[in-house]
Amino acid sequence: MKKKLGITSMFLAALLVLTLAPGTVVAEDVAEEIIFLHTNDEHGVIENFDRIAWYNQQLQEEYENVFLVSGGDIFSGNPVVDEYVIEEENLRGKPIVGLMNMAGYDALVLGNHEFDYGQEVLQDRIDQAEFPAILANFDTSETDILAQPEPYIFLETEQGNSIAVLGLVEVGADGIPATHPGNLDGIEFFDPVETALEYDYLADESSVFLGLTHMGHSWDQDLAEEMPELDLIIGGHSHSVVEDPPIVNDVLVAQAGADTNYLGKIEVGLDDEGNIVSREGRLIDIEDIEDRDEEVTAEIEYYEEQVEEIFAREIGYVEGQLSGNMELGSLMTDAARHRVDADFAFQNNGGIRVSEIGGEITVGTIFELEPFGNDVVVYEMTAEDIRSLLQFSYERRYSIDLQAGGLHYEVKVNDIGAVEDIELSYPDGTPLNEDEVYEVALSDYVASTYEFSARDEGVNTYRRTNDVIIEYIEEDLEPGDLEDYKGVDRISTSSVPGGEGTEISRTQVPLSTVGKEDGSVTAGNLKADAVRSVLDVDFGTYPSDQLADGAEFEDGPVYEEALQNVLYDSFAYDNNVVIATVTGEMFEEMLQNQNEWYDGAATQASGFTYEIIKEDGEIAATEVYVDGERIDPEAEYTAAFNSHVFQFYSEDVSPLDTSTTDRIEVEILMEYVEDIEEFGEELADERINIIER
Repeated sequence: MKKKLGITSMFLAALLVLTLAPGTVVAEDVAEEIIFLHTNDEHGVIENFDRIAWYNQQLQEEYENVFLVSGGDIFSGNPVVDEYVIEEENLRGKPIVGLMNMAGYDALVLGNHEFDYGQEVLQDRIDQAEFPAILANFDTSETDILAQPEPYIFLETEQGNSIAVLGLVEVGADGIPATHPGNLDGIEFFDPVETALEYDYLADESSVFLGLTHMGHSWDQDLAEEMPELDLIIGGHSHSVVEDPPIVNDVLVAQAGADTNYLGKIEVGLDDEGNIVSREGRLIDIEDIEDRDEEVTAEIEYYEEQVEEIFAREIGYVEGQLSGNMELGSLMTDAARHRVDADFAFQNNGGIRVSEIGGEITVGTIFELEPFGNDVVVYEMTAEDIRSLLQFSYERRYSIDLQAGGLHYEVKVNDIGAVEDIELSYPDGTPLNEDEVYEVALSDYVASTYEFSARDEGVNTYRRTNDVIIEYIEEDLEPGDLEDYKGVDRISTSSVPGGEGTEISRTQVPLSTVGKEDGSVTAGNLKADAVRSVLDVDFGTYPSDQLADGAEFEDGPVYEEALQNVLYDSFAYDNNVVIATVTGEMFEEMLQNQNEWYDGAATQASGFTYEIIKEDGEIAATEVYVDGERIDPEAEYTAAFNSHVFQFYSEDVSPLDTSTTDRIEVEILMEYVEDIEEFGEELADERINIIER
C-alpha cells in the first residue's frame, strides 16, 4: 500500500530543497501529516497525565491525525497504583489505566511489568482499557485466565491511510520477560525479532508500519537492522532518553526515558499516494507543558487521596538518607531473616526499586522500595549451596547482584572476570561451617529464576517482602537503629591471577573501583577518558554508582573480558551516551545535584576536575575546574553522559542542546583501549577533591 521514498525520489526531493530558502517547507509534497505522541516505562507515575492529556487535546485541535501510544511497563513503581485495593477488592493498576483512558491513549504494548500483578488482574486492566493492548510474541492458549491480545492493530488517518502497529516484548535467556515466572503459567513467549519478521507483510498493507516495542533501545536498533520494512519503532524497557531518534537502516528508532518525565513526539508526512516523505522525532520535557487538563487533575487527586491515609503512616525515621543497593538491600535482607526466623537472606538488586530513602519512613516508602509484594521462601542450604546461588547471580551480569543479610561474602574473580571462589563468613569474620545446613530466605522471584542447589524444594512462607520490612522496622528496631545501615559493607570482590582472556592493552596501575564514592578511581577515570576521546567532547563522565562494588585488577595485562564483564555495571544494559551542550553554570549545577543525591562523588571525570565542598557534614557546593581554573559559567561546553542516568542529571537543568549517540558504552570503551598500548600513572590522577569546611 505504501513505499518509502526510493533513492531517485529522495535525490530529486533533496535537489528541490537545495533550491529553496533554508527552512522552507515543500508543502505540496506533504498531503497528510501524522503526529505520534509516546511515553514508556510509566511505572505507575500518574502525576503527569493531566499534562499529557492537555497536550494531546491541543494537538487534536491543530492536526487531523494525532495518536498517543505507550511502549509498556505502566505498572510497578508507585504504591498508589500497585497497592490499589479498595474495600478488599484487588484493583491494582486501575488508577493508571483509568488516567490513560482519560488522556486518550490509542495503544499499549504489554511490557514485562504488565505481568507483575498476575494474569487475572492483567486481564481486568485490559478489559478496563479503552485502548487496545497488543503483543505478538506470546501465546496464551494454555491458560484459561488471560485472553490472547491482538498481535497488531491498524489505525486509520482522516484520509484513509493505514498505520500498522505491531507489539513486541523482550524475552530473556530463560525464555520469558523479566517478571515473576509464577505469573506466566500457561504462557509461551517467542523471540521478538523472529516474531516480527513473520509480520513483514504488514508493510504492504499500511502507509506507516510502526513497531511498538518493549525491548530496549539497542535491541530496537538491532530490530531495525533486521527489518527495514518498519518505518518507526517506539520503544521502552531501557529507560533511554533519546532526544534525537536515530535513523537505523531507514527506520526511525525512538524512546522517551521513563516515569513520564518526557513525552515523545514524532511527525510523519505522507504524499498523495501514502508514501512517507518526512519523519522527525524529538522529546518534550514534561515540565515544559505548563497547562493541565483539570478533569484529569481531579482524578489524580482522587486516587492519591484514597490511599494517602494508608501510605502516610510513619513507621520509622532516619536522619539523612539510606542510599544504594547495599544499604537498602541490607535492610531488606535483615527484615526477611528476622521475620521468618532464617539464618541468612538475599535480595536481588533488581527488586530494590528506589535509590534512596530518608527522613520519615512511611508505609508508602516501603511499597516504593519493594512494590512487587514477592513472597518470602525459605530453603535449607549448605555453604556450597549458597556459593552456587551467589556464583549464578554474579555471572548473570558479572557484577554483584545479591545483597546479603546475616553474612558477608567476597567474590574472587580471575583476570577475565570468571568466579574462582566465594568466601562466606559471619559478620565477625568467622567462616561458615561447611557441613552445617542453614535456613536461607529468598524472594519467590529469586527462588523461581535463579539457578542453585539446595537441600529441599523450599517452603513458601506466604509473607510478602514489603510486609516483613514494615514489621521489622516497626516491631524489631529501636529508634535510631536505621542509622546503623549507613555505610554498611557486607560484600566485596577481589581479583586473583588466572583465566585465559584476550589481552587488548596493559596498565601500569591497578584498575579499581574501590573508593568510588570518595573520589576518582582508575576504572572511572578510564571510562570517562574513553567517552571524552572517542566522542570528541569537552567533558567525559561516568556515574560512580554504575561502577561495580569493590572490584580491582592488578597492574599488567588488560583483558577485554574484564572490561566488558566486571568493572562497569551499566554495560549489562547496553546504555547509549547522551551528548549535552551546557554552560559552565549548568554543568556545575548538574554535578552538584547528583553529588547531593549520592552523598559523595557521584561522577567520574575527564577533561575537568571538581571539588565537593562540605559544611557540617553536608554537601554545600560543587566547584568545577578546567586546566586548573574555575569553569567559566557563561562559556558553552559539550559533556557526555550515560543515557540512562542523564534524565537525573538534567532533571533540574535544561541543556542548550542534546543528542543521543548510536554507540553503546562498551563499544566506546573497547575502541579507546584497543588504540592505547599501555596506560600510565596518569590514570591514577586524583580528579575529585572533597573539602570539609
